[in-house]
Amino acid sequence: MTQQLRLTLDQPVRRDVKVESMGTWGTGPFEDDSALDFVDHLCTLPAHEVAVELERAVRSVAEEEDYIEYSAGVSAVAAATLLSGQYRDHLQEWPAPAGIPALTPELAELALRAIERAHSDGSHLWELWTESGKYGEVWKSLAPVQAGLLGAANPAQPDSLF
Repeated sequence: MTQQLRLTLDQPVRRDVKVESMGTWGTGPFEDDSALDFVDHLCTLPAHEVAVELERAVRSVAEEEDYIEYSAGVSAVAAATLLSGQYRDHLQEWPAPAGIPALTPELAELALRAIERAHSDGSHLWELWTESGKYGEVWKSLAPVQAGLLGAANPAQPDSLF
């Protein structure tokens, strides 16, 4: 039986939790050892450094013109998921972590570009999901994340009074 992961920013991730397999065990943004390693890294940072690290992770992939390595792509997707606020379905028992910044339209757009770039031709993630035939499942699992980011990237404009 697989146990649930319980993560907090003030303690490292427990690595004695049994999962279904090593590496990647699902199509969700946190169903991967590298994604959880990224979360574990965030847990070791003071709260004020978490925002910097999340932005760095999405910016490095969103702005990369060359090949996106696996770890960078997975970290960017995990960061985008945290920024979107849509991580509770993926890490159900994780309390609201300290240090995740308010999502500005600019940061939301950057996170959206990172997700797109991490799952596009020229990315190791894209190659693996395409070869496995699970590409559609990945996008389905990311739909709530993208919706949260799109809402922040394109906030509703108040109606004009005149």
